Amino acid sequence: MESSELSCSMQFSNFDELKKFIEKYEQQNSVQLYVSNSTKLSSVQYKNAKSADPGLVYYAIQYRCVHGGNFESSSKGMRKSSTLRQGCSFTLKFGLSYDGKFLKLKKNETEHSHGIDSAIFNSMPRQRRLNEEEESQVKTFLDMRCNKRLVKDYIKTKMNKVVLLKDLSNIKTKHQKVSSDDLKGLVKFLKDQDQASVEIIVDGEQFEGIYFQTNRMKNAFEKHPEVVLLDATYCLNNLNFPLYIIMVINGNGQGEVACTFLLAHETEANIKKMLTIFKENNGSFEKIETVFTDKDFKERKALKEELPKSNLCLCMFHTLRTFNRHISCDKMGISSETRQRALYLLQKMTYATSQEEYNKQYMKLVNMDQPKIIEYFNKNWDSIKEEWVVGFMKTKFTLTLTTTNHLECLNQKIKEVVVRNSPIEIFFKDLVCLLNSIHDEAMLKSVQMCTRKSTNYAKGSVEEKYNTLLTPFAFSLIEKEILCTSSVDIDELINFSTTTNYCQCELHVNTGMPCRHIFNLLENNGESIFQPTLVKNKFKKMDHFAHLVTRDVAHIVDEADDSPKIHQTSVNANKSVLDKKSKYKKAMMLCGDIANMIADYGTKEFELIMETLKLMKDAVRQRKKISLHVGDEGEITNDMENGTQPEEIEQIIGEMIVEEEVMEDTIVEVDVVRKKEKIKLHSGDEGEITNNTEDRTEIEEMEQFIGEMIVEEEEVMEGTVVEVEEVVRVNEELVEEEIDNHIIRGNLSSGLDHEYNKRLKLENIQLKTLKVKRLGRPKGSDHTVIGLKKRK
Repeated sequence: MESSELSCSMQFSNFDELKKFIEKYEQQNSVQLYVSNSTKLSSVQYKNAKSADPGLVYYAIQYRCVHGGNFESSSKGMRKSSTLRQGCSFTLKFGLSYDGKFLKLKKNETEHSHGIDSAIFNSMPRQRRLNEEEESQVKTFLDMRCNKRLVKDYIKTKMNKVVLLKDLSNIKTKHQKVSSDDLKGLVKFLKDQDQASVEIIVDGEQFEGIYFQTNRMKNAFEKHPEVVLLDATYCLNNLNFPLYIIMVINGNGQGEVACTFLLAHETEANIKKMLTIFKENNGSFEKIETVFTDKDFKERKALKEELPKSNLCLCMFHTLRTFNRHISCDKMGISSETRQRALYLLQKMTYATSQEEYNKQYMKLVNMDQPKIIEYFNKNWDSIKEEWVVGFMKTKFTLTLTTTNHLECLNQKIKEVVVRNSPIEIFFKDLVCLLNSIHDEAMLKSVQMCTRKSTNYAKGSVEEKYNTLLTPFAFSLIEKEILCTSSVDIDELINFSTTTNYCQCELHVNTGMPCRHIFNLLENNGESIFQPTLVKNKFKKMDHFAHLVTRDVAHIVDEADDSPKIHQTSVNANKSVLDKKSKYKKAMMLCGDIANMIADYGTKEFELIMETLKLMKDAVRQRKKISLHVGDEGEITNDMENGTQPEEIEQIIGEMIVEEEVMEDTIVEVDVVRKKEKIKLHSGDEGEITNNTEDRTEIEEMEQFIGEMIVEEEEVMEGTVVEVEEVVRVNEELVEEEIDNHIIRGNLSSGLDHEYNKRLKLENIQLKTLKVKRLGRPKGSDHTVIGLKKRK
C-alpha cells in the first residue's frame, strides 16, 4: 500500500481491524512500527469515550517507525552501545471519532529518513519470532542437541524465517528448567533409577561425594567381578566434581559399568570411603583378581588397603605417557639424543615378554651411565615391574587387557553426550540416558549374536561347535589354539604341568580358556577337544545373552526410607608437624576454593577482593602478622576504596581481630568470602609469623616450589608411580596424620555421631565448587605416546 492510500477519511470499527491493517501495511511496505503513545477509553472522561464501543479499546493511539525518535544514553561510555533510533518522522495517529463509533486516522506523516529494504525488515526481531507451533518443533530439536546451524537452516527452508543462533539459544533458555543443584531432588531422581543405591559422604555439613549404583550395575559386578577398571573423568558438571567409574569386563570382552561416584575432593580418605561403600553394597568384591588403574597415587594406595588380595596393574598407555613426561631434558639434565635413547629402551622394557628380555633392556639403560634416569627408574618403576610390564601382566588374570581403553572409550562417549559444566542433576540425567543407550545396544548385539550362525566352518567340525557355543571374544582366543594343537611338543606339557583341565601357560592363566596344551593332551588320550565344561559360563553365548536381557540377581532395597545413607568424615584432632609438601597441599586446597568463589563476583567486587588478596600476599612474603576484619554481609569494600594506600595499610600494627573471639589454632574459613562479607586486611610488624618446627625458607625457594610442584623422590613410597596428570588435581590428598584412617558411618554405635547424622538433612548439606586445571596431551600426530617418532 502506498502512502497516498492513507487518508484522514480512513476509519476502523474496532481495534482488531486496525491491528490487521497495520500488520498488512508493515508487510507490504517493509516498515516496522511500534506504539509510541496511547490512551485507553477507560482513562478519559469525555462524553464520546463513555458511549464508545469497548471493542475500540483506545481513545487515541500513535504508531511510529521503529527508527523514530532519538535516544539519549546515560552511560559513562565504559561499554559499547547502539540504538535503532535515527530520528525518523514517520507517524500514524488514530483517535476516537466524534460520535464514538470509529478509530479515525488523524495524523499521517509517511516520510522516512532512512532507506527501506525488505531484507532489513525480515531480519528484525518481530519478523524472526516463531509462533507457538514452530517454537515447539524447534524446542524438540534443541532438546535433542541438534546442531544449531542445521536447525537454523531448517527454519529458513521449511518455515521461511531467518533467525540468529542467539534466537535459538534464547528459545532453549526460555524452556529450560532452572536447576539449583538441589541435592534432595538429585537424590530422589537417582533412587528412582532401577532400584539404585545412593549414599552421600559429608564433612560436617559440607558435601564430599555421592555414590550411585543401579541394580543393573550390581548385577554386572556380580556376574563379572574378576577384572575391574577404575578411572576418573573431569569437566562434566558445573561443580567440577570428577566422575569416578568402576568398570568390569563381561564374557564378550566388553566393558560394563559397575559403579559411579562423584567426589568434591580427591583425597585418599574420600576414595577409600567410596571403596568401602562399594564393598558393603557388593558381596562379590572378594572375587576381584585384578584392578587396572592409571598412575594416581591416592587411588592405588586406597585400593591396596581396601582390596589387599587383588593384583594391581598400571595402564600401559599411562605408563608410556609418564615416561615421556618425566624423562625430559630439563628434569634429567640430558641431551635430546640421550632422551630418545632412554625412551626407546623404556618402551622396549614395557613390551618385554619375559624376565630375560626385561633384564637385557635394563642393562642397556644402566650402561647409558645416566645416574638421574637410573635413580628415577629404580625408585619408581623397577620395584613394581609386575604391574606395568606386558609380559608380567599376562601372568595374571586380565582377560588379555593391558590398558584402561574400555574406560577411556566410555569417557569419550560421556563427553559426547553430557554437556560440559551442566548442572549436577542434568549431568546425571544425561549420564543415565547414555548408560541405558549403551546397554540397549549391547543387548541387541547379543540377540544378533545368538540368532545368527557363521558359515565359515565345516558342519560338525570342532571350530563350528565352539563358534556356536562361545561369544566372539572367547572364540577368537580358542580358534588360534585349535589350529596349533598338533604343533605342541611333549616338553611343553611337562613344563606347564598340563592336565585335561588346567595349564600354567600364559593364555590359560590370563583368560581361563582351554589352550593348545590341554587340547593336545585330550587328543593324545583319545578324547574330543570339544569340551564345553572347560569353558566358564560367562564366555558362552546364551549365558551372555541372559545376563544382558534378564536381571537374574535380585537386590533387596529398603523402599520405606527414601533418604540416602549419609556418611561422616572425621578429622583427627591430634595435630602433627607438617612437612613442606603437606603444607603446600593444604594451602592450595583452601586457595583453590577461594579462587573459585571470587570468580563468580562482579567486576567491581572482584577487583576489590583482589586488592585485599594482593595485600595479604605481600604481608605473607614479608612474614608480617595479618589482622582480618570481617564486616557485614553486603557490598565488599576495603581501605583502598576510601583512599588508604597499601603503604599505609602495611604500617598498621594490630592483633588478629575478628568480631567474635578467635581461639588459638582456629582457622578462619572461606565462608567469609562465600557470604560476600566486607573484608579489611591489616598487616603487622615483620617477624611476627614464626615456625618452630623448621628453618625459615627463602622467598625464591618457595616461589620456585609453588611454580612447579615436583614430587620429591624421598616422598615417593616404594611401589608407587607418580605422574603429572593431564588434569591437575588441585585438591591433593591431605596428610595422613590429618585425615582419620576411618570414616565414621552414620549408623554406627557411637551415640554422638548417630544423633548428629539423624539431625543432618539433605537441605543442610552444602555443594561447593572445585576448579580444576587442564593440561594438554603431547602435541604432534607423528609421535607415539611415549614421544618417539612413528614408523612410516
